[in-house]
Amino acid sequence: MKEMVLANLIMISEIPAPTFGEEPRVHFLRDRFSECDLQNVSTDETGNVVGLLPGTGEKERNILLVGHTDTVFDEKSDHTINMTEDRATGRGVGDNSLGVAALATLPTLLDNLGIKLKSNLLLMGSVKSLGRGDLEGIRFFLDNTKIPINAGICVEGVQLGRLSYAALGMVRGEITVEVPEEYDWSRFSAS
Repeated sequence: MKEMVLANLIMISEIPAPTFGEEPRVHFLRDRFSECDLQNVSTDETGNVVGLLPGTGEKERNILLVGHTDTVFDEKSDHTINMTEDRATGRGVGDNSLGVAALATLPTLLDNLGIKLKSNLLLMGSVKSLGRGDLEGIRFFLDNTKIPINAGICVEGVQLGRLSYAALGMVRGEITVEVPEEYDWSRFSAS
């Protein structure tokens, strides 16, 4: 099963996915979700991919597992992944190719281990998360889904295998500085 996670990691990592350019990676993840027989695999209007792994419980509970598909590296960057016996290195491995690989592999891992969950798992690869993307993908999904979400887990590769139960909040803003065209730069920092 380790090899399956690593194979998905390599394939996902080597697909460039800068913010606003995640479509090839989302397509790969959508194919993986379909191969795992997830239900209702689809891509929404903003580009997120979602698939449902049904639970066995009588009461419908939905747990959202989401990993962002975008990276800070552009298409021109070298996306080659280097593997050694105990390490995978390359651009975007920890943020967030490993998280997306975990989502892609999870249905198969659960099936191979014979694990059946009572709750439904809603697996999602979100887009437009980083920088100017301003979490647009997950915001769009949460604002527009008709599926009641009972809990959510953000899957990040940097700390895969560790449960972080606390987080820092974030406030985003934009600062605009206007300087007169004929500013006297010799007075820079003068009072």
